[in-house]
Amino acid sequence: MYYLVTGGAGSGKSEYAEELALSLVDKDDHLYYIATMYPYDDEETRKRIERHRNLRAGKGFVTIERPVEISKVLDEIKISGSVATKDNSVQDSISLSYICRYLKSSVVLLEDLTNLYANECYQTNGHPHEIIEPLRELSANVKALIVVTNELYCDGNQYPEETVGFLRELALINRSIAKDADKVFEVVAGIPVGVK
Repeated sequence: MYYLVTGGAGSGKSEYAEELALSLVDKDDHLYYIATMYPYDDEETRKRIERHRNLRAGKGFVTIERPVEISKVLDEIKISGSVATKDNSVQDSISLSYICRYLKSSVVLLEDLTNLYANECYQTNGHPHEIIEPLRELSANVKALIVVTNELYCDGNQYPEETVGFLRELALINRSIAKDADKVFEVVAGIPVGVK
């Protein structure tokens, strides 16, 4: 299943997405949190990262820091699934069927698409990586993928042309993911509203 969770700043979308991820996990499933915030060295960023760490603390998430090149996440999940066996010993070779079963029992939460796209625009020296297709591939290989994004184009403010271009492209990415997604939720004042 492929989910898109959107909402404005402070809407409760992150909390809802975590609750959704936890509700999809069965006893032997694996739970991943893909953190996309670029670790800038400023107080606001540190506070946001710490807030999200506190939200997911003790919930069983394995965190993968991936501020750019989302296409690498699938391999990172495969590697994490192949490292340890039930007795925590390292295996020398893992069968393809084991990896497929592992992926199909993995619930992945990506927090969030807006940060990922901003990082691709501003942290890659003008060479952004593909986002839509790697997420499509990831969703096809795991039990569930939940992508959190922001609803940014509705505040009525005037922005510089560069910002308008960024918002326009993010809106196109959101639309494409919403089209691919099985379910889309908009969180309004902490209440998830089913859109699709």
